[in-house]
Amino acid sequence: MKTKLMMIGALAATCVVHELAAMPTAEETRQAVPVVKKLLATESEALKAGRKTRSEVAVAAMKLADETDTVAAKLLLMKGAFVLYVRDGNLEKAAETMNAIKAEIPDVPPQSVTNMIEAAHLGASKKEDCARLYKLIGEAKTESTTEKTRKDIAKLFPGWSLDSEVPQENREEWASGFCAHHRGQDGVLRLHPLNRETPIVLSRTLTLSKERPCLFLKTASFDKNTDFFLSVLVDGKEVLPKRLIRTPDSAPWQDISVPLYAWCGSKVKIEVVLAANDWYLEHPYFKRLEVAEGTGQEKFVSEVKETVNGYTWSYRVDNGGAAIVAEKDGRFSCAVSPAPTGDLKIPATLNGVKVTRIGRAAFQHCKELTSVAIPEGVTHIEWHAFDDCGGLKSVTFPSSLKDIGFAAFGGCMKLTSATIPNGVKSISNDAFNGCGLKSVVLPESVKRIGDRAFCACRELESVAIPAGVASIGKGVFGWCNALKLIKLDSGNQAFTLIDGALYTKDRSELVMWPNPPKSVVIPKGVTKIRAWAFTGGRGMTSVTIPESVTSIDGIVFIGCEGLKSITIPSRVKSMGEHVFERCMELTEVTMLGERPDAPETLFPGCGKLKTIHVPANAKSWAGMKDWFGIPLVFDAK
Repeated sequence: MKTKLMMIGALAATCVVHELAAMPTAEETRQAVPVVKKLLATESEALKAGRKTRSEVAVAAMKLADETDTVAAKLLLMKGAFVLYVRDGNLEKAAETMNAIKAEIPDVPPQSVTNMIEAAHLGASKKEDCARLYKLIGEAKTESTTEKTRKDIAKLFPGWSLDSEVPQENREEWASGFCAHHRGQDGVLRLHPLNRETPIVLSRTLTLSKERPCLFLKTASFDKNTDFFLSVLVDGKEVLPKRLIRTPDSAPWQDISVPLYAWCGSKVKIEVVLAANDWYLEHPYFKRLEVAEGTGQEKFVSEVKETVNGYTWSYRVDNGGAAIVAEKDGRFSCAVSPAPTGDLKIPATLNGVKVTRIGRAAFQHCKELTSVAIPEGVTHIEWHAFDDCGGLKSVTFPSSLKDIGFAAFGGCMKLTSATIPNGVKSISNDAFNGCGLKSVVLPESVKRIGDRAFCACRELESVAIPAGVASIGKGVFGWCNALKLIKLDSGNQAFTLIDGALYTKDRSELVMWPNPPKSVVIPKGVTKIRAWAFTGGRGMTSVTIPESVTSIDGIVFIGCEGLKSITIPSRVKSMGEHVFERCMELTEVTMLGERPDAPETLFPGCGKLKTIHVPANAKSWAGMKDWFGIPLVFDAK
């Protein structure tokens, strides 16, 4: 954290992440966060204005902890005070506070203490204070994630070392270090940058062989939706320019070779630098990190160009095929110069290499493009390939196509028809989001339709779903307000269609009800309402949820602007985020059972909702005056 103090981060969010043993439940902690924010609002303003020091605010937090009624709020305040004392250099008071926490919860594990100390010191100026604090607390320091990661690197890749810090992470599945399995590979290294600005640096100093030395990397991103930046330096000189790494499901691991011929026989320091892009699961994974002799054929090429039919095409050669894509300053940019206009025919080969992929963002924002003919041989259209091509009216797909990637045609408002060839198995998330499609007939080969794949296709009137579709994501037809007809092949074994709504085959889950009628009655027997089920159902004014429902996912009623009231049955145990976002006419919510496990963000944009009705005899509501800031009335029956 770079700011003087991120008050709520120190006093709430940090505390939630580093939970202690015997802590209150996650729901109780979430309930306490807005309480803590409100209690400390005045102190936060005083700190920001420079009227109080961190230690003075910590004193106030401890006083409030003594006065608060709930254990969750008490612990949030105490742990926040600890962070403030550490970052103010007041270690004696920090030690007293930690001991008070340990007195409150006698079985605090040593690792939890370590995690809090390490997290607090990210914003402190003196690293040596960390050891002193351990001594003051009387706690032996457990091994940090950075120390463990250094040992794991030494075992996995002998000779390599970690020249930077990695985050102290409680969640084992996110922590840096040895990873047993990732995307089809066993025994790999997982890393994560310390923060947005601080990269991970792996280094090795060695004397290179005198013949064809190369650095070989086999790397992957966390999943197909995440990425990171990779670069390689030799004695401080950049030999692999900063490159965005995002590995799709079709090729989850990427092999990269960096020739080091210029340093044959020399002693050099090699640095592999891994940096964050957009701070969303920025995990690099490595199966291979090796300096060895090559074949003499290795050649890292960031970009190759050829001029065809008046356009200069940029591409990369990968696995024997050409991927049309361009990069600038480590980010993807238009693959064609000048920017294409009118009708475009993509060449089948470039410099004799067969074109097999339309790469990430290859034609993104090419608003003057009106039609595209994609040649046979192309198997994948990747992320954002034609995203925001507002003038695109038609696309000719090849029969060789296997995959249409994330947001590949997002925002192509004039694209009114698209014949997807048989052979395509997956329509990725947001693939045609915001397009002008009027009808969609999916080929028999399609097995999966990703989240929001046809969301906001406002002209879409009919959809045909084939028998083989086994997975349908969230909000696939959300905000498709013209949708009148969904055809589901009778042979489909995963889903069933009832009165325009799609359910799982056993009818236990409501998958989606696109463009619902004014009054909706969900059938008895449904136990779960999936995320985005009623997205954009502006005409719906009422919905009846049966007693059988126990779970309501997030964003279920987002944009249902006409919904005025709703009753949540007594068996509902959990609700997701933003369930009622932008239900602007919602004035009455009735909860018939105990308080469900739900996040704070249930009612954003519900400006007319002033009260929530709850049962007078429900124990979990007892003593509460409001729920996420909305007053409670104890009269529900």
